[in-house]
Amino acid sequence: MERRLLQIAIFFAGVIPIAIGLAGVTWGVRFLSIDDNASIDGAVRFLSGVLLAVGAQYWISIPHIEKHQTQFSVLTFILVFGSLARLTSLFFGGVPSFGTVIVSVVTLIYIPLLWLWQRRLAHNHKVYNTP
Repeated sequence: MERRLLQIAIFFAGVIPIAIGLAGVTWGVRFLSIDDNASIDGAVRFLSGVLLAVGAQYWISIPHIEKHQTQFSVLTFILVFGSLARLTSLFFGGVPSFGTVIVSVVTLIYIPLLWLWQRRLAHNHKVYNTP
């Protein structure tokens, strides 16, 4: 039952990066309502593609979640580090939008909790399935 609950939680963790990533790849700077500049548009689409890939990797790990410790650790590091970098905008650019703050808080709390949960599940899986 715990495994199934973690799989569901990971599914929801992947929804946001996939949705935002798809929107950014599809609409580029228009998605963010910023000036239409080819260089900035390319950067937005690139970073959106990275975000889309992170969400896809979360979803790919769902069927055998107990076996993806390294992948889960890397994805957690990427998202937490990115959110910490985003929060530097508080010091340099002012308070970001409400949505940005919510996504940052979710990333800095929910994602590390999922990582801890996955680690525990993987450890228990090894303990109970070791000959």
